[in-house]
Amino acid sequence: RKKGCLMLNLTCAGTVGRQPELRTTGAGDKILSFSLAVDNGKRNGEKLDPTWIDCSLFGTRAEALEPWINKGDKLALSGKPKTRCYNEKAYQQLMINELTFMGKAGQMAQETAPQETVSADLDDSIPF
Repeated sequence: RKKGCLMLNLTCAGTVGRQPELRTTGAGDKILSFSLAVDNGKRNGEKLDPTWIDCSLFGTRAEALEPWINKGDKLALSGKPKTRCYNEKAYQQLMINELTFMGKAGQMAQETAPQETVSADLDDSIPF
């Protein structure tokens, strides 16, 4: 980290909006990508559009977690935020450092197993 630089960390919770995709770079690195819809509540009784965040996990964690993350799952994420522009639209991105499972697709919150957190500080070979 450069002297005087501000390190940002974003924490958010939402619903996985599309089935995660595991890719391999030309260098052989694994990247797991998915979108997260963050609920923005209501205004004047009308539901507001969600904020969509493009999320990425890297390395052995990406490979290990790919079978466990599915469209509709509830997740809490923490990581480094970025913004990219494409066709005059801004896209929010999150490079994930920590991930907490908050419920599987189709389950009520009270029916879920205890929360599990995956952190970048943990051994990358252990998915939980």
